[in-house]
Amino acid sequence: MTVTAARAVAVVPALALVALGSTSVLGQEHVPLSVQRALRSPTAEVGLPVGERIPAFEARDQHGELRDFDSVRGPNGAVIYFYRSASWCIYCRAQLIETERSKEAILDQGLGIVGISYDPVEELEAFANEHGISFPLLSDPDSTIIRAFGVLDATVLPGTPAYGVPYHGSYVVDASGVVIAKLFDAEAVLDHSSGVVVSKLFGSPLETHARVVRHDRLTLSYYASRNAVAPGDEIELWVDVIVNDGLHVYAPTAADVVPVSWDVDENDVVEVGEVAFPEPEQIVVGDESVAVYKGRFSLSRRLALTDDPIAFERAVDAQGNVVVEGKFGFQACDEQRCYLPKEVALEWRLAARIPAPDSPHHAH
Repeated sequence: MTVTAARAVAVVPALALVALGSTSVLGQEHVPLSVQRALRSPTAEVGLPVGERIPAFEARDQHGELRDFDSVRGPNGAVIYFYRSASWCIYCRAQLIETERSKEAILDQGLGIVGISYDPVEELEAFANEHGISFPLLSDPDSTIIRAFGVLDATVLPGTPAYGVPYHGSYVVDASGVVIAKLFDAEAVLDHSSGVVVSKLFGSPLETHARVVRHDRLTLSYYASRNAVAPGDEIELWVDVIVNDGLHVYAPTAADVVPVSWDVDENDVVEVGEVAFPEPEQIVVGDESVAVYKGRFSLSRRLALTDDPIAFERAVDAQGNVVVEGKFGFQACDEQRCYLPKEVALEWRLAARIPAPDSPHHAH
């Protein structure tokens, strides 16, 4: 897929990714699986459409310096994170802090990072100083940029304190300023950390441990949106699948066959969400149309850690990890026959961040 083709179909959900270059991210021979996954995401109604050029913008950052697109983008573009407020939105604050901690995963792609909110400069300065935020946070107190990007939260009533906030979201724009994908969800607040964004666009992000399992008929690569977790954290688990040429596996909607499955063991410490399956393709087998996956596809699901620090600490193993186990099931077939169903064991080892005894998150 060429960059032009990617621009034509790309859509993603939440942290405004403003630019992917054509060589380091969108290779000339193929688009990486992780980017393909992002490009296949459902179109969000919020904001600028794919293929449109972003509007020119100019605003002051947390240091009072006037910034525009050229001053915030990297050689391949930039990540622009639209968030509600660094002053009162606890999720936004946490995501900004995490983005700072794992920003190298984005910068290594040749992308700059910038956040935009309706917060005044002085509030951005205080937050950035307190938490060591080094990437630019732009102040848009009149929501001029927010409106220009089409992301003003229409559910907030005029005259209320939150009026003027944006939807959480992300644009992927190339270095010339054309939207090639977007990460937007008008309702979700928790999916917009840099770890999740990097996972959706580039695969296993910085400081995570991707594991690869090669089977006779397919290859699995699985990882988490971040590898270090603390009580109360929510992350995403990913399984990337490459089915061997000439074979297919069955989607969950296929009847009277053994479909793809992904089970994760739940306990008192971890709770998992439903699996997000991609859209399958239909093939004709005999006289029936059957839903299958071929080539590359990806699955994801949310994992929530208990907010009980005592239970969390008890679950940590001798190596300092919270271990999450599961299995991936499938049955591979070709045009003539189906092979025996198989299950592959999966294990995520998440480094535990245990709160200090005097932390408000640690029970006394």
